[in-house]
Amino acid sequence: MNKILLIALAVLLTPTMCMAQLVAIPYDQAAEHSLRSGQSLLVFVESDACPPCIKMKAEVLEPMQLNGELYGLIVTTVKVGPITEKIGGASVTPTRIGYRRLDGQWKRYKMEGRQSIDRVRTFVKLLK
Repeated sequence: MNKILLIALAVLLTPTMCMAQLVAIPYDQAAEHSLRSGQSLLVFVESDACPPCIKMKAEVLEPMQLNGELYGLIVTTVKVGPITEKIGGASVTPTRIGYRRLDGQWKRYKMEGRQSIDRVRTFVKLLK
């Protein structure tokens, strides 16, 4: 009986645990979809050796996505490199770069460094 209960509990909790990871599509697909649809684009720039990037994804972006706060945005993550140079660079990581269409023009927003969830919420509101 206890075995069945443990297995049932594990099955019920597994989807929730998987949902806690930031779901992002590749940059090229995200940018193309954003241009076609007019939806705002949120780019999270990170590097491999960046503890603040890992912490920010886990403590800020993933909870915001789980709570539906990123709903309506196209979300992508990129490593520092050619793509970041193409979209305006990131002098520090983590960096958030957002694009929003206003009056037929794309407006670019940028937030660098590790930030609190409240500051990122304010940034996300600019994109909606």
